[in-house]
Amino acid sequence: MLAFVDESGDSGRKILNRSSRFFVIAVVVFQNHDEARDCDAAIARLRQELSLPPRFEFHYAENSWTKAPFLNAVARYGFAHHIFAVDKRPENAPIIQRTLGNESIYHFALRRAFTNAKPWLAAEGARGTSVIVDEVGGKKFRNDVAALLRRNITDDAGSPLIKRVDARRSTGSNLLQLADYVAGVANRSLQGRREGNDFMRRYLTPRQETMEVWPTT
Repeated sequence: MLAFVDESGDSGRKILNRSSRFFVIAVVVFQNHDEARDCDAAIARLRQELSLPPRFEFHYAENSWTKAPFLNAVARYGFAHHIFAVDKRPENAPIIQRTLGNESIYHFALRRAFTNAKPWLAAEGARGTSVIVDEVGGKKFRNDVAALLRRNITDDAGSPLIKRVDARRSTGSNLLQLADYVAGVANRSLQGRREGNDFMRRYLTPRQETMEVWPTT
């Protein structure tokens, strides 16, 4: 199994100081490596069809006119997704601080997203899951993510379900760009924006395995 991870919103806790209300982690999973390869190729073809440079990055928050074409291009391929969102509105600050302590919102959300996904990851059996994250955080970031997932995401016998964690530049990974789109759509939908709701209903809800918004009120 392959899992591509990206986020939407920022992981700051002070929403009154221009921090986003929601921080969303998206885990996009492909059980079939051939399906992942074909989806990757479809995104590459879309650049050609839209006369975009080969290194053009599809980024949900920045490229408004490519949103529908991108989601249409990937719609036929077999991926699913797990969403975990932290609602950082001011009244939730006490429970966030009490629950997380010194743990970063990113690490907390990542751990919870993969915890929710464990039944699907365990179903893959001994082959394990390869996780791909954006390398923007550097080697230490990748190592921290790898340690976090291997320590927390285990089967009933305590064996890690995560086989390896790799970091790639999102500019060179079409499937990380897919994860960016899933996170972006989910974030806009949680905000009640019409575009996000429409895209979520049309393209993503049928592929949704888990979605949790925390804390609940």
